Amino acid sequence: VVRLDATSGEVWKWIYSNAGADQVERIVCAPGNRVFAAGYTNNTARAGNEYTVVSLAFGLDWMWFYDGTSGTADRALDIDIDAAGTYVYATGYSAETGNDLDFIVSKHSLADTTIWVYQYDGPVGQADHGRAIDVSNDGNLYAAGNIELDASYYEMGAISLPQNFPPTIPTLVSPADAGYQNDLTVSFTWNTSVDFETSVSGYYLATTTDPSFTTYDSTYSTDTTENWVLTDATTYWAVKSRDSNGNLSKFSDIRSFQFDLTDPVAPVLTSPINDAYEFDTTVTFDWQAVTFLREVPSPVTYVIQVDTSSGFASPIGLDTTASLTTDLELPTEEYYYYWHVMAFDAAGNEGDWSNDGNFMMDLNDPLIDGTFHIPEWAPGPFDVFSQVTDIWGIDEVVMHYKRTEDPAFFPDTMTEGSDDWYQGEIPAITTGPELIQYYIYARDNAGEESRDPATGYHEFTPTVAVEENPETINVFAFNVKGNLIRGKAIFNLSLPRSSSVTLEIYDASGRLVATPATGTKAAGNHTITWTPQINGIYFYTLTSSYGRKVGKILNIK
Repeated sequence: VVRLDATSGEVWKWIYSNAGADQVERIVCAPGNRVFAAGYTNNTARAGNEYTVVSLAFGLDWMWFYDGTSGTADRALDIDIDAAGTYVYATGYSAETGNDLDFIVSKHSLADTTIWVYQYDGPVGQADHGRAIDVSNDGNLYAAGNIELDASYYEMGAISLPQNFPPTIPTLVSPADAGYQNDLTVSFTWNTSVDFETSVSGYYLATTTDPSFTTYDSTYSTDTTENWVLTDATTYWAVKSRDSNGNLSKFSDIRSFQFDLTDPVAPVLTSPINDAYEFDTTVTFDWQAVTFLREVPSPVTYVIQVDTSSGFASPIGLDTTASLTTDLELPTEEYYYYWHVMAFDAAGNEGDWSNDGNFMMDLNDPLIDGTFHIPEWAPGPFDVFSQVTDIWGIDEVVMHYKRTEDPAFFPDTMTEGSDDWYQGEIPAITTGPELIQYYIYARDNAGEESRDPATGYHEFTPTVAVEENPETINVFAFNVKGNLIRGKAIFNLSLPRSSSVTLEIYDASGRLVATPATGTKAAGNHTITWTPQINGIYFYTLTSSYGRKVGKILNIK
């Protein structure tokens, strides 16, 4: 580009070389001794030419390049400036991937700000060129060239564009489309629009109950948020923007919403039913759908809480669901659980919590422990004791026994005593020494069952007692008066002649806790007493010159 004076003398000269084919197609002069050139440059780092606009004022001011997506053949072929000398417009073509050549128009400020780039891709899209451009006094600009309508030839074409484009169309933020509102005072929000030439001065918010949006009420706002008080009806809304030149964008997409101003009612719980037992840590909860006071309510979601206290301070089970049922995994502990459900709708209305439901978790069978029988001397009867426990309580404990003389096992409901001990009685035998078998069956209040032993039987063969003549002691005898005692044990000892005797008492762990008698006892009948300090099972051992005797006693309250 060369500037010459009136006598063809050179004032200045500017040359740009990029080691390729660089060419100016058109220039236009602007106020302030500035000149703008349009053409193309060849960038050796790429595959082809770049659409180029240059600003010169006694040398290079700025250069702007446009490289289409295919990076091959992009050219600016004409350039013009508006009457105010404010903006420069260029036209040409760009090579876009898959579209071949596109008709292109660009707008620039004098200070090197590219305002916008407009592209047109014809029906065939192979050779669309902008070859001439003119800025009109009517506020528009006109670009002309050729447009390829089919693959066989070009058509002459012209495009009219506004010199100042309207602002961009606003994008709506809230309320959400097809949503629900729980207040007639609605807050509308949208994103800021952009204006490339001037600035956005404000927005028009339009609302209507007309689905066709033919008629509407509108208000002007300089902000992107507006609060309106509406009536309880389906409402449609949209927003358009305005720039400082008065240009209006098109309306945004139209959104709609409905009102739901009432809270859902509290749900009614179905299962588990109150005071029921659950036997698996995965529990299924069910409730009824809430009823509505509106003809067209918003969708409802439910919240369920499960806790071991009715205060629900830290729920151990929690879920949110649109269903009327849910499965929750609870801890592997036997607890008394509380649960309740609350409904909230899409409009944000929250109902009351339901009445509290409750249930019990029973994961273990009754525990049967410490089963034993006393005494073991015929003919009986024979007392049987068993300690049975369960967190939810015992429904029944039954001893099933069979003597040799019995055709089958007979049940005997055991009597509950203190400290979870149960007592049963096997009747006396009527024949000689025989095998006696028995087992314990227990069922808790949840219906869970246990058997002791799990298989087989407890069994024993009673020893025949020797008849003693209380006046003439000619045999050795030793027994305890009642193996089930309350506070004091009484031992009876008969000696035909004097003997060294030691009586020792052991607790259930095998620890020696007392020696009620030790030393030599004269011939005759003797009574030995012992008072245990605590309840429980004890074992006694009598050692004498006549032999050794062992047995059990149970001290209860």
